[in-house]
Amino acid sequence: MKIKRFCVSKGKGFWQRLGICLLFALVYVGIAPAQEPTSIRKAVGTSLVLKTFVEIPKATEECTPEECEWWERLRTAGNGLYRKGDTRSTRQFVLLLVEGMEKSYRVPLEDRPPLILHLPPPAPFPRGFSSRNGNVELSVEYAAEGSVGEIDLVSGLRSDLDQRCILWIRETLFLPAVKDGKFVTEWRATSCGFGSSTSTR
Repeated sequence: MKIKRFCVSKGKGFWQRLGICLLFALVYVGIAPAQEPTSIRKAVGTSLVLKTFVEIPKATEECTPEECEWWERLRTAGNGLYRKGDTRSTRQFVLLLVEGMEKSYRVPLEDRPPLILHLPPPAPFPRGFSSRNGNVELSVEYAAEGSVGEIDLVSGLRSDLDQRCILWIRETLFLPAVKDGKFVTEWRATSCGFGSSTSTR
């Protein structure tokens, strides 16, 4: 998934009072080149945003009947998680991911990078908070079990902004990278972009 611009919104009046807008950019994490992205409309605050993502594909490699059935349920839950991003979708996806690991199922896909499925909106700045324009560059460990592991700060803006970025990225839900039919850990570059508005109250 690639988000080019993400501005948290709770209505025009809110941001006029707050005077600060937070912009985020999640850089390329990985898309299988043979797949075509799907476009959907998602509500972000009071706005309707057109976003593109790459669906979890159907099985392309050999699998047992049990593995194929599990994979179809997992991909359906993961694609639903991207579209909805709600608690139920999250729970379904996580439980199926754990089921596959506990039963040592083979992942019926070719080698591929991790695929971001959901990242909740970042928390708004507190009233009177002073931001800076620029990017926080990170190196993120997307672990095989589906959780964010270590996060290395590559290039920061300011300690409090760096921490906001790190805490936000830790909320990422994703399909782990695949290698030789197994989920594996992979490091990827990620960044958060910050910006401030011109007026404050």
